[in-house]
Amino acid sequence: MNNKLITLIAASKHWVSDQSHITQFERYEGELSHKKFARRLVDLYRADANLFAQVSQKWVAGFEIEFYLAPEQIGLFAQSIDQIMPRDQVLLVSLEQVPKTDGKNFYLIAERTGCPPAGLQSYELVSPKLDPLSLIYYLHAFCKKLKQFDAQDAQDIGFHLHFSTEGCGRLSPLAVVYCLDQAGLLSFKSRKFSRDIVSQLFDYQPEDWAFIFKRVLKKNYSINFLDFANNNHFELRALGGKGYLFDSKNNPADYALRCLLALTAALTLSDKKLAKLIQQQYSLDKRLVKLNQVDYATLESKPKSTIWRACF
Repeated sequence: MNNKLITLIAASKHWVSDQSHITQFERYEGELSHKKFARRLVDLYRADANLFAQVSQKWVAGFEIEFYLAPEQIGLFAQSIDQIMPRDQVLLVSLEQVPKTDGKNFYLIAERTGCPPAGLQSYELVSPKLDPLSLIYYLHAFCKKLKQFDAQDAQDIGFHLHFSTEGCGRLSPLAVVYCLDQAGLLSFKSRKFSRDIVSQLFDYQPEDWAFIFKRVLKKNYSINFLDFANNNHFELRALGGKGYLFDSKNNPADYALRCLLALTAALTLSDKKLAKLIQQQYSLDKRLVKLNQVDYATLESKPKSTIWRACF
């Protein structure tokens, strides 16, 4: 032990804080003791122990919650959040723009999202990277606070979940889409402005998938894969719309846990098994029309619902 202490003391001479950049922000320091925070996490785990035991610890998660609130309430709302954060956590408040941070703290910003009712303003609460259990804890706790402050939602705002992997090899985006779709987690009628990624991929024949992934899919689909090359990171944008914040079944916390279970299944799904399942579940019958490979007269007979493209 003595040698270990000597080594650590020597190393401490080169320590540098990674929190110095947050001093420029209005901020609220967590007030929850570590003991109480740990107890709440344990209680949450025990409540759904069978489910949490199935979730892979390889998943790293984060969230963005969009909501409407009266501007005069936002200060009190921000102040109340420190009661549910442990003492090593901080909420940064920047109501003008997204804070330039390292992704280790929560932040709250004003947004221009949606069309807030008279007297209300759009806001977004954004998390740092979280482990699966902390993700569910914070979603439960924050939504409870939002309800206490009479926050509102609507068709034109929603909820974004970020997932990536740690200590894991490359994952097929097809496995992600398949497992989330089969769990019923990608389609909500009340969600506006998110395009259906399932039909965009699985209506088409497999040889067209690479082009669709690279050139067609963008941020406005129910899954945003633009950063997938970075530790399998993607943004799930399917949940939202009127009533999403406080829905009895598809509220953010319950939805996130179901997503974690589905994505854990995706990690263990072999390519051979996935191929068989996709063939069984989807039509795969549309084809891209490559405009430099057909004469103009032939276009008359092509399905107008498919993708027409130049292949340069």
